[in-house]
Amino acid sequence: MVATVGRIEVEPNVANVIPGKVTFTADIRHPNEEVLKSFCERFLAEFMEIAGRQGLALHHELWMDASPVAMDEGLRGRVKRICGKLGIDWLQMPSGAGHDVQMFQPCYPSALIFVPSSKGISHSPLEYTSAEELAAGVAVLIELLYSLGYEEEES
Repeated sequence: MVATVGRIEVEPNVANVIPGKVTFTADIRHPNEEVLKSFCERFLAEFMEIAGRQGLALHHELWMDASPVAMDEGLRGRVKRICGKLGIDWLQMPSGAGHDVQMFQPCYPSALIFVPSSKGISHSPLEYTSAEELAAGVAVLIELLYSLGYEEEES
C-alpha cells in the first residue's frame, strides 16, 4: 500500500499561530480493491473518531475513486522475457496512477515499463534517471514493439 499526503494547507499560515483550519489530500493506492476499500474506510473512521474526541469539525470529500487495474499478463510476460534476453534487471511493480494503465486496460491490453529514479524519488524536481537507465528502458520498449509487430503471439 502507498499513501501520500501531497498537499497541506493551513489557515492562518503563520509560524506562531495554531491553525484554525487544515486542508490536505490523501492519495491511497493498493492493487487489491477490497484491501484498498477497507483501509480507506478505517482511515476515515479513525480521523472522524479523533476529530470527535477533540471537539473538531471534519469534512471530507472523495475527489477520485478509481479501482485498481491489473496490467496485461501477456505484455508483462513479454517485458520480463525481453529484460532477461537483454540482461536487464527487472522488478514487477503495481501502479495505481490514474494517468497510466487504469485508463487504457479496460479497452486495450496495457502495461508499463518503469525505469529507476535515483533514490526512488519521482514527481519532484529532485527526480533523476541516468542516461544508461533511460537507454535500457528504451531498448526494452523497442524490443516489445518489435515483438508485437513482427512476431507470432506467444502462448
